[in-house]
Amino acid sequence: MPRAPRIEYARALYHVMNWGNHYQKIVRDGKDGEVFLETLGEACGAADWSVHAFAVMGNHYHLLLETHRATLVKGMQWINSTHTLRYNGRHKLRGHLFQGRYKAIVVDGEAGYFRAVTDYVHMNPVRAGLVKTAEGLVKWPGGSAGWLTGDRGGRPGWVRVGEGVSGV
Repeated sequence: MPRAPRIEYARALYHVMNWGNHYQKIVRDGKDGEVFLETLGEACGAADWSVHAFAVMGNHYHLLLETHRATLVKGMQWINSTHTLRYNGRHKLRGHLFQGRYKAIVVDGEAGYFRAVTDYVHMNPVRAGLVKTAEGLVKWPGGSAGWLTGDRGGRPGWVRVGEGVSGV
């Protein structure tokens, strides 16, 4: 049976997540995390997205992103394939990095669900035991929580943490 087509439209909000193939690591160290975020930033520019929250974990990632045009599929194909190429090149590997199709859930921006998804994404490293304190969470480089609190400077233009949803 064929897969259902993706729901795409301008000014849509999505909770997007993907896991490493066989739950293997998609980031091994800080440099891999930096490369993933650079790749995400490039995709945001090309696909006309904003990111409201993100958490790049060892073996998966979560994004709360807003598409200003209907470009979810093209942008996600680019992120996953480009990060795979960069990761494999850096670690001298070949083959798939991600397991199958990414998951994308449409988020209602006006209901409390937007806030609940933002909190879920930001708290992911706490639930995984990667950080133990609120201070650790805002300093953790794999997530956007530090920009939400204002404790982290140098926020890229594609991150819209705390700015609300445009067009909703």
